[in-house]
Amino acid sequence: MAFPNIRRANSLTGGVYDPRLEEDYAGGQDGSRPMFTAPANTPMQASWEGLPQEHLDLLEAWVRGEGRAGTFEYAHPNTGQILTCRLSGDQPLKWSTAKGKPGYSATLTMKRVS
Repeated sequence: MAFPNIRRANSLTGGVYDPRLEEDYAGGQDGSRPMFTAPANTPMQASWEGLPQEHLDLLEAWVRGEGRAGTFEYAHPNTGQILTCRLSGDQPLKWSTAKGKPGYSATLTMKRVS
């Protein structure tokens, strides 16, 4: 599924979720091991500043339509690497305006699946 043709995000944040179990032993040593067999990707947030109305309209229509259907390909804004993602969370698209600033601030929350 294709991501809408809008300008690149200003930033992309994300991370890796890999909690650890830690123990302190009677002799003063401590130990640590991963809680799960493999780390998981945390949701990523693509953010735009000054997004034009037309681009916000395209993004919102996509989220309400084919974006809900499953996975999509998203190009990393800095490297161009193609990431397979799906929308994440109860409110995957958030936007706001700022008085005196043109366009919209928008954030799209997605999770990398491969």
